[in-house]
Amino acid sequence: MGQFINLEGGDGSGKKTQTELLVKYARELGLTVGTESYPRYSEPVAEPISRFLNGRYGNPHPELAGLPYSIDRLLGSAAIQEIIAQENSIFITDRFTSSNLGHNGAKFDTPEKRQEYFEFVRNFEHEVLGIPKPDLNIILLVPPEVSQQNIDKKAARNYTDKKRDMHEADVQHLAKAYESYLALATAYPHEYALVDSMATPDRMRSIDDIQQELRGVVRNLLGIS
Repeated sequence: MGQFINLEGGDGSGKKTQTELLVKYARELGLTVGTESYPRYSEPVAEPISRFLNGRYGNPHPELAGLPYSIDRLLGSAAIQEIIAQENSIFITDRFTSSNLGHNGAKFDTPEKRQEYFEFVRNFEHEVLGIPKPDLNIILLVPPEVSQQNIDKKAARNYTDKKRDMHEADVQHLAKAYESYLALATAYPHEYALVDSMATPDRMRSIDDIQQELRGVVRNLLGIS
């Protein structure tokens, strides 16, 4: 069996760039590689997600808000399973279930309710729906204020005509999502690895510096010295 790795983190943390570099590295190692970015905005199944992020549905309960994302991951599962069924293989995603756990987990007012939500989603996706669970989620940690600065530098995106979607525009939400990601790593330490993306409180590490740490984490998972 192959490995399934997910790159995670707050908005503007550099997940897309780091995922692309990690995919290139995995191919250089001679692995059979699959990759995908979630949500899959180019697919019709993601249309309700785009509408939600543009504020069309208001602020539904997190368990309901996450359903379109779960459906998207369910429909993408076959491609993941096809790759990781092979020897010497790896599938790398830019966002997966942990994105919903992080962002929607931020909407609960107590750690106990947040943890109950974590368990609900994990059971629903991985046990009820049979969506593959990543062997490792690597979370890129970036403070919310820096996240917003990075978001504002992004080019136009195909799911919104706004500079920031409903989550990105709310720095308090980003701060709570940051806490939610830390709570995930504490609750499920064998499934999460934290990577501090900051060189100083207001300056990120270089792309190459972060990538080298990510490669070390992946080599450790694969048992490569």
